[in-house]
Amino acid sequence: MIVPASPALIRDAFPDSVRRTRAVSVWAMAGSSGAAAGPEAGGLLSQVSWLMIFFVNIPVGLAGLALPARTVPVSVVRCLSTGPASSQPWSRRVP
Repeated sequence: MIVPASPALIRDAFPDSVRRTRAVSVWAMAGSSGAAAGPEAGGLLSQVSWLMIFFVNIPVGLAGLALPARTVPVSVVRCLSTGPASSQPWSRRVP
């Protein structure tokens, strides 16, 4: 559910085409490097202890919570905090 939504969030967060291109490039690089390094890192961690593959998610999850606080523009946060779409005037049905 996150992968299809992330390009839409990038498009809304970066209206300038130059900055959007860089954001999509970083997004693609992060996804592809994670897909390439994940199996190798899991194999190395399982050599130490198979439980380590679960504990590695703690710092990754904390980084996933901390990084958007520093990198997501305030306008996107303001847009996301306005509530559900049904509360927007343009989404109301006209009887």
